[in-house]
Amino acid sequence: MGIKAKLMALIIVIVIAGLVSVGGYVIMTAPIEEAKREMQEFEAIIDEFRTFRADLNSLITGQLVEQLQRVSAKRNTASARLKGISNFTALPRINDSVVVSLNITSRIDSIITDRWPGLEQSATKALAEMSAVALDVYG
Repeated sequence: MGIKAKLMALIIVIVIAGLVSVGGYVIMTAPIEEAKREMQEFEAIIDEFRTFRADLNSLITGQLVEQLQRVSAKRNTASARLKGISNFTALPRINDSVVVSLNITSRIDSIITDRWPGLEQSATKALAEMSAVALDVYG
């Protein structure tokens, strides 16, 4: 085996080792990147619910009909995003406390859905009573 063959074999071994190391790096960091992506999505869901809560709180001070429509639209958007938690694969593998957090967060939608009719009934009742008072006062 000549020097050229030995150098060619060495170059091939180095290239293969480089490819294996790059492949190993990509394989090892893929779950981390997926967890980062899921964490960003989870933070976006939490932000969506923060805005929903702020809009819900403004029912007290804002135009009731307009705010109720805004809150209803925000609820539908937040609910749709929340369903994305069931597609998470990397975050639940981190540890049990993350699984518990994701489960608690995903139950928020059912709690809101259960209580939403009561809110709408209360708002409708309040509007009816305000209309009656307005008619009595202003004729």
